[in-house]
This record gives sequence, structure tokens and C-alpha cells, in this order.
Amino acid sequence: MSELKNVIGKKVYKIFYQSFYIENELISKYSPLYFQLDYFYKLVISEGEISFERINEEIKIIKLEEIKDEFKYPISELELDLDSKNEIKDVKIIIDSDNMAELGVAFEFGNKRLIFYNDIKEEKNYIFNDYTAIDKFQINYCLTKPQ
Repeated sequence: MSELKNVIGKKVYKIFYQSFYIENELISKYSPLYFQLDYFYKLVISEGEISFERINEEIKIIKLEEIKDEFKYPISELELDLDSKNEIKDVKIIIDSDNMAELGVAFEFGNKRLIFYNDIKEEKNYIFNDYTAIDKFQINYCLTKPQ
């Protein structure tokens, strides 16, 4: 998780996401995510664990219709107006208070917060470092203002 804290103060140039389709049916829309900073980083949130690591390859857009296979992994750019500087001010981990599983990551950009998460259920209470409760269900990202 130390790699996540290392991105504080860095500028985000682009964010890409890879989707997964089987026989043209969407299975997963935002896993993994790729961040273009000084290098490319890969974020995976799965089964109570978060993986964030630097990768040595450049990520390029791959359109769904370009893939001729039963299993498709297109890559798209996430279009977001984060901040004029797009500098990461802070990173927070979203944790399930019942079993301490890591469910998501929040990146703070001054006046906006970008949250990537999965498997969050409305009826549960979540620790969001010094914030509490994400009130969405099965949505993979949202953009909010910090509290």
C-alpha cells in the first residue's frame, strides 16, 4: 500500500479503465484502472484487497469493436474534470468495518474526491478513514466533494 501514498503530490494526466466482456455481455466495467502519472500505475480492487503498482508498459485505448474474441478486454479513457492541476492531494482507503476488508480508494484533488470501489452494500457501515459511509450500491466510481 506504500505505493499509493507515493502518488500524493503527483499530477494525474489520464485515467484508463479496462472492462471485461464474455460473449459481448459486460461482466466488469472498471477493473483494473490505470493511472498515467510520471509512470503508469495499475489499481485493482478485488476480494477485500487493493493492489496499486507501477507498471512498465504504456496503456493505449482498445475499442470493444476491435476485439474479435469471446473474451474481450477493451480499454477506455475515463473522462473527468478533476481539478485545474489534477494533483493528488491525499489518498484514503475505504474499509469494511465488520471484517476490515479493503473495498476502495479515494483520491483527493483539492476541491474534488474521486472514489473507486466495489462490493459496497447500502445496509453496512464503512470506515472511510475519518469519513464514514458510502451510500451507493455496486457502482464502481463516483466523484464527490470532500467533507
